[in-house]
Amino acid sequence: MSLKQITVAGRVYRMQAEEIVIERLVREAHAAKQRLLTATVEFNALRDELVELASGRRGPSNTVSLGRIDLVAKVRFTQSVSFDADALNPARELLGDEAFSRLFAERRGYTARKPLDLFLKVPGNVVVKNLIQKAMTVRDSAPKVEFDQIEE
Repeated sequence: MSLKQITVAGRVYRMQAEEIVIERLVREAHAAKQRLLTATVEFNALRDELVELASGRRGPSNTVSLGRIDLVAKVRFTQSVSFDADALNPARELLGDEAFSRLFAERRGYTARKPLDLFLKVPGNVVVKNLIQKAMTVRDSAPKVEFDQIEE
């Protein structure tokens, strides 16, 4: 086995060729990870600024588009909704199983189906709606930022 030389931080080391390759790969991977971490911190700061600007321009829509020349940042605001199953039982009894299952799916608790939003907006069923809203917990999720190239 022939030994080769490598210099690291001003010190000379003698080791097998494969070990030198490993040392080089470890150092390059570490440097790449550091660059990635720095870029991630920079991106997060820029994303936070875009989200702040989009918040100020947000209307009834959950998506705000920023930029017009050749690139658009789309900021999508989302929420997570959860339900207390015990608190929903009175609403289930008033609606009946068939109508209730059109509004909710049962997966480790209840999750809303799309018709629930419409049901909550349409007049009527005030007692049931109040029961559903009392059982509902709404949390804002982290806004999502995506970029689209504008085609001319």
